Amino acid sequence: MEETGRSGEIERGDLRVLLVDDEPAVLQAYALILTRHGVTVDTASSGKEAASRVKAGSYDVIVSDISMPEMTGIELLEAVRAHDLEVPVILMTGEPSLESAVRAVEYGAFRYLAKPVDGQELWDTAVRAARIHKLAKVKRQALELPGTDRSRLGERAALEVRFSWGMRLMWMAFQPIVEWGDRRIFGYEALLRSDEPLMKNPADILDAAERLGRLHELGRAVRGLVAAAAPNAPEGRSCS
Repeated sequence: MEETGRSGEIERGDLRVLLVDDEPAVLQAYALILTRHGVTVDTASSGKEAASRVKAGSYDVIVSDISMPEMTGIELLEAVRAHDLEVPVILMTGEPSLESAVRAVEYGAFRYLAKPVDGQELWDTAVRAARIHKLAKVKRQALELPGTDRSRLGERAALEVRFSWGMRLMWMAFQPIVEWGDRRIFGYEALLRSDEPLMKNPADILDAAERLGRLHELGRAVRGLVAAAAPNAPEGRSCS
């Protein structure tokens, strides 16, 4: 695969990858695959070490195992998103599950790969991720031309982080609906709530979702919470 320096392309020598896995043999094997393609590979044997590296420097791609002690790959992804909203994160797991896949998507993972990952697939995925990352940088740099209000870009990034945490800490309160003639509860109104300090007012979450173009995502999350609570709803009962 020939890479060029044009917009949207990558040059192998400039590609910097952070590889994270708590199994030394796996870490070494995947690092060898990537370095053979001429890219710079930094390794971390834990999520905490990787999070520190991300804070200290920038990467074009992060490739991480999910099942690790102390800090999982999903938790690392959350920590990365609080620091960098753009860098693509590829998650790998030997025990794929719907729950981990959903959480990976929720926090913006680029890909979710089942181990053992084929070497060519790992390289191809890393290249696609890096290309998209570079395109995002080019777009952001274009927005930062003279005359652009950079403070608004910073505000959007901060809003993205607050909204993501608001979604993570979101829950539903259920208010009974009473049929007063029969003195009977016949339903419940679902009320959106969040423990994120800056998103406690439901209107703030809705406003953020609309401004970020993520209303559909918020709607799916709300429907999911309501559906999960439905089986535990009490039967209708009389009111005194």
